[in-house]
Amino acid sequence: MKLRALLSSCLLSTTAIQAATFTVNIATDEFHTPSGSTRSLREALRDAAATPGDDLIVFAPALSGATLVLGGELDFNDATGRVAIDASSLRDGLVLDAGPASNRALTVQAGRRLTVAGLAFRGGGGTGGAVVGAGGAVDNLGSLALVNCSFTSNTATGAGGAIRNAATGSLDARGCAFSGNEAGFGGAVANFDFGTAS
Repeated sequence: MKLRALLSSCLLSTTAIQAATFTVNIATDEFHTPSGSTRSLREALRDAAATPGDDLIVFAPALSGATLVLGGELDFNDATGRVAIDASSLRDGLVLDAGPASNRALTVQAGRRLTVAGLAFRGGGGTGGAVVGAGGAVDNLGSLALVNCSFTSNTATGAGGAIRNAATGSLDARGCAFSGNEAGFGGAVANFDFGTAS
């Protein structure tokens, strides 16, 4: 199935809706207000949250093969609509490194809807926000669709070396690869209570 069809079935079709588009063009985890001539992934998520409706975040071709090293967890809490982060057009891919210490890369808050395509999550340690020691790379409390992503060398002392899917979470992972992730339990994915995962 083509990626566009997958994105459509996983919450966000860029052809069926009028989505605002934000282009990430720098690998540095900067955070300026306003974004200026360069925009980091963290700034793109902030700008998307400030724009009503559905949003699409893409990456400049120059970032193909790059590694984005985070200085801290990305907290996805966009209440204005659905968001897709799409790195699938980058021929050599894009690595999202959780950064120093034991940071987690991403938390999706309850009730929020996010699709991520073509990102390689690496080096998460499960620390960030209110939850520590679970969800090495990603802690999902909302609705998260992952398309053609990879998770490598992420760890958690508790549950979900790569991903913790909380009781409020809905997780749909398609074409994703998991390798070398470790946890107290659920080395790749830990699905809690009434959380749904496919």
